[in-house]
Amino acid sequence: MSGTLVIWDLDGTFTDSRPWIIESYRHILGLAGLPVPSDEVFSTMMCGSLHDHIHTMFGKHGKEADEIALEYRRYYAENCFLKVELFDGVRETLEELDGMGVTQVVATMKLESAAVELLDRLEVSGHFVTIRGGDPSGKVTKADMIRACVSTGEYSRVVMVGDCPSDMRAAREAGVEFLAAAFGYGYPAERCRSEGLDFVEDIRDVPGFIGSNCSEPLVK
Repeated sequence: MSGTLVIWDLDGTFTDSRPWIIESYRHILGLAGLPVPSDEVFSTMMCGSLHDHIHTMFGKHGKEADEIALEYRRYYAENCFLKVELFDGVRETLEELDGMGVTQVVATMKLESAAVELLDRLEVSGHFVTIRGGDPSGKVTKADMIRACVSTGEYSRVVMVGDCPSDMRAAREAGVEFLAAAFGYGYPAERCRSEGLDFVEDIRDVPGFIGSNCSEPLVK
């Protein structure tokens, strides 16, 4: 499988961080004295960039948004970081892809330094040639990250694995294949079927998809 690159998203693809993202959003809204939505509303905000969600919640841009994002990240780092764990099957999947000769990288909207620290703590960062993440201003896009990942070598096939429409749009913008993680936050299996997307419902099915030439979704 030399010449194949797999680009992984992080939150909702590797890690089940939904409760801690919601807790951090609740914190910044509480500080501002603003109404705190239900978890159901927050569940629609698991995809996309932090700055986009801050604009939705606070109507803020620029420096004011940067300050709110800084407080979100401070709270998350101090209160939630150590609680985030991998989905079942992640370690086995990374090892299997390594054994297939697949090059693996990460592209996440999480702040790059935080992503590196998290993957180090979870003891999986050694599987990745590079880990690309967001910048404090939110100006680096997921498509930018994907292009940077592709520039790490010469690849005959590049597959972005992500759980959100924003991942799919970024993959298409960067001109790479997309595989939906239907076990994550934004792309349940029924939506993938309706939109004609390749998808897996278990991360352990990714090597089978990568090893095949078919475009049919692998569904258990």
